[in-house]
Amino acid sequence: MARPLRCVICCYDVGPDVIVSILDAVGADTGRKLFGMIVNNRSSSPSWGRDDWEMVQGSNALMDFSAFAEGGGRVVEHVGRDEAVMFVNDSTFAKHNARRHLQELVKYAGRLAQIDVPCIVGKVDNYSDHCFLNPWSGLNAFVSTFAFMLNARGVRALLDVYAGVDSAMGDSSLELSDPGWGVGLRPQFKEFLRTHLTMPDSPSAWYQSERYRNDRAMLQAKSRCVYLEHRLSGEIGSSGVIISLYPRQRDKLRFRFADQVAKLRRKAGI
Repeated sequence: MARPLRCVICCYDVGPDVIVSILDAVGADTGRKLFGMIVNNRSSSPSWGRDDWEMVQGSNALMDFSAFAEGGGRVVEHVGRDEAVMFVNDSTFAKHNARRHLQELVKYAGRLAQIDVPCIVGKVDNYSDHCFLNPWSGLNAFVSTFAFMLNARGVRALLDVYAGVDSAMGDSSLELSDPGWGVGLRPQFKEFLRTHLTMPDSPSAWYQSERYRNDRAMLQAKSRCVYLEHRLSGEIGSSGVIISLYPRQRDKLRFRFADQVAKLRRKAGI
């Protein structure tokens, strides 16, 4: 069996037992034991009896990204230079074909472990509205952070960008319309964020922007999460390596098809 793969899982809407059962299946499919930390962002943690998966209480301060940072901060000292860490938000299990997607992601663990510069692998998306390049890397690419993998230097990059979120985004009490909001952002990316979160009719709008358009706390937290997603790819892309999990068009089509099949199965209760 291949070397075990450490994971950090954000748990909120999907129960940890469901998540771990799928991760066990992925491990069996790929011949690689998955283990690690589950950061439970609910207000209370359920009873837990798995020694290979440590359950910790998350703050939910910045939803999935606070879970990634809190979990990453706990494991970073235990990650060797030749190791990779897989980060997974529970939306992977609620909205995607988790087993198929994570099977593909796990395959890259050995490759990441051989790269000495910061490295991230995941589903790569491109810019198509307002901001056409990542402001920090200059690349037309960023990794969607519902599920991704980092090498040891990439984990440290995640912790660094999380620590600096306030300097870029400004005071967390500000509304997105306030002049001081996003004080450290380039104008194009700032408007991209604002459009994504507050303009439901925009082609690049967040799918829940209509629901939360008047919820200042949610918009503040979500704006920081989106910023962190792009900043992480930007920092790693500027000095390291971004690897696309689905580099060819046929790979992208297979991903979308698998997601649609999973969606139909969930609707049918299968």
